[in-house]
Amino acid sequence: MAEWFANISQQQYGPVEEGVLHDWVVQGRLGPYDLIWSQGMARWVQAVTVFPGWFGKNPPPLTNVTPAPGMPGGLMQGLAVGVKPHRGGMLLAFGILGILCCIVFAILAWVMGGNDLREIREGRMDPNGQSLTNAGRICGIVGVVVQCLGYLLYFAM
Repeated sequence: MAEWFANISQQQYGPVEEGVLHDWVVQGRLGPYDLIWSQGMARWVQAVTVFPGWFGKNPPPLTNVTPAPGMPGGLMQGLAVGVKPHRGGMLLAFGILGILCCIVFAILAWVMGGNDLREIREGRMDPNGQSLTNAGRICGIVGVVVQCLGYLLYFAM
């Protein structure tokens, strides 16, 4: 019998036997959209795609997931359908450049960061980038303030 791994509420469990997974469904611990994986599978899949009879009605899968390379049971979850990838790394870089050298980058980080955070809150953008996006937005705000103070000091002299 195959050993299974499960990802429930961002916590990985396993390996466990198939019967344990079924018990978790009965207990309400494993839901149809929780991800499961077993040796030999190409990717993590929602439990309902492997065991549709366990969940009554067969709802369609919501995500596309793949295992992390080189890690048995490692998880790298894909994005939900219709969700844009985040730009947190780029926004953080823009924010830092805005502090160091150019107000244009600071303004871009501030404005784009605010827009991206709104899209994350509304579920249209990958929430994994929220921290980086917020850090980039804050750096953008700091960059605008620092650059404006620099211009004021320059013109005051």
